[in-house]
Parts: sequence; structure tokens; C-alpha cells
Amino acid sequence: MKALLTKRDELRDAIKSAQSDLKTIEAALRILGADTGRVRLFERGRLKAMVCDAMRAGRVGNRDIAQEVIARMGWEASDERVRDVAARVKDVTKRFR
Repeated sequence: MKALLTKRDELRDAIKSAQSDLKTIEAALRILGADTGRVRLFERGRLKAMVCDAMRAGRVGNRDIAQEVIARMGWEASDERVRDVAARVKDVTKRFR
């Protein structure tokens, strides 16, 4: 048990360090004028079409729709991917109202 706790603490420290490095690199890229916005995952209109299809199939809620979209794209449904796609789904469904 102690070994697992030690390993967890090591991983947390490594993640914090990597996040700090990433923030520094992104800041440098912004200074240099690079676009650090979202990466385009879908062709224009494709996400909206898949969201509509998922809703017609009875999917309800951004996370549920996101999981359907991820499955249709053949991607791995990691927590980070589901959160990212769910945020994009939320943006699409806002426009429906």
C-alpha cells in the first residue's frame, strides 16, 4: 500500500511539473503569435450533423451525446476526450435554442 501511495505522489508531482511546462510553452507561443486555440477535430458541419443524429437516436445530455460521437468517430473514450467533445457538443446545442 505504501508503494502505491508513493507512486501516486510521484505521478502527481510529474503531472504538476508537466502542466507548468505546458503553460510556459503556450505562453511563449502566444508571444510569438502562434494560435494555441482548440484543434479542429471535425470538418465544418460534421459535429452538428452527428449531434442531430445522436439526438434523433434518443441520446440526451451533452456527455451521452459526446460518447455517441466518439464511438462514431472510432476514437478511444478517455475522460479527457469525453470532456473535450462534450464541451464542443454543448457549444453546438446552445445554437439550437
